Amino acid sequence: MTSLTHSIDTEGDGALQTGEPLTVHTTAVLPAFGADPELADPGGNTPMELARVYGTTWR
Repeated sequence: MTSLTHSIDTEGDGALQTGEPLTVHTTAVLPAFGADPELADPGGNTPMELARVYGTTWR
């Protein structure tokens, strides 16, 4: 799992558990520092695909 995928998963799961709106404050910083939103994890899923699952594109 890439750091970007992990961040999206953490923030998305937190929103689901609390019922609060999804925020991507932490996740938004990573691409600014070079994290690749198209870099797939070992399962072939990209951070962008995971973001769509949680209902955001953050881009």
